[in-house]
Amino acid sequence: MDTELETLINQQPNLWRATNHGEQSSNNIAALDSQHDSLNKALHAGGWPLGCNNELYLPFEGIGELRLLMPALRHGNTDSNGYIFWIAPPFLPFAPVLAQQHIDLKKLIIVNAETTADTLWATEQAMLSGSCNTVFSWFGQAPLGMRELRRLQLAARKHNCWHVLFRHQRCANQVSASSLRMSVNADKTGQLDLHILKQPGGWSGQELRVSVSPHYEQWQRLPVDLLPFHTHQNLPNIGDNPPPQASSVHPIENKI
Repeated sequence: MDTELETLINQQPNLWRATNHGEQSSNNIAALDSQHDSLNKALHAGGWPLGCNNELYLPFEGIGELRLLMPALRHGNTDSNGYIFWIAPPFLPFAPVLAQQHIDLKKLIIVNAETTADTLWATEQAMLSGSCNTVFSWFGQAPLGMRELRRLQLAARKHNCWHVLFRHQRCANQVSASSLRMSVNADKTGQLDLHILKQPGGWSGQELRVSVSPHYEQWQRLPVDLLPFHTHQNLPNIGDNPPPQASSVHPIENKI
């Protein structure tokens, strides 16, 4: 190949060449520790890849996908000034649980988008703004073309953003430009079965099971040794406390 042409091609980082397939080293992929050892080992980057799309395919929302991501979300935003964007979530986030997971609620921004086009636009603009380091976007069963997914991928790459797309498992059969594609299913004990369909840095096809913290509605169905508990080390002496005062009820008005 002409030397001048070769030089021009090498100056284009977004140009993919078939001759370089498989040469991308996992050491060159920025990643966020998932806080799950088995998942980190299955991912060539050593965690959730940054600067690209991470597509999660679900049979339906609420099977534990957020509990899978919560440790990384907490770890990646502890010392960061960036915002966390949740775009078009299917449910209203429960603030007390997020606070319990040490998520700074002042950094969390919820964007309600009525259409797929609105969700795409808000997701792209959030990542291009440079003001956030994490973006979660929900698309359900909406079909996304290669053009739309490439735009999101490039937007995530600009500021090395952690971008997670939640899509219905039917979309797993569609062609996608996303770097990471993973199907997620849950069993009755709250564990998640993960199947990596595509990932950067090497081969895919890995299957693994990851244990996540149980949902409160499942606690009564779990074995005793799996129930969450907390022991306070400095419990006061009951005899040192004054007797309880008579309780009273005050109606809450104009609070909603």
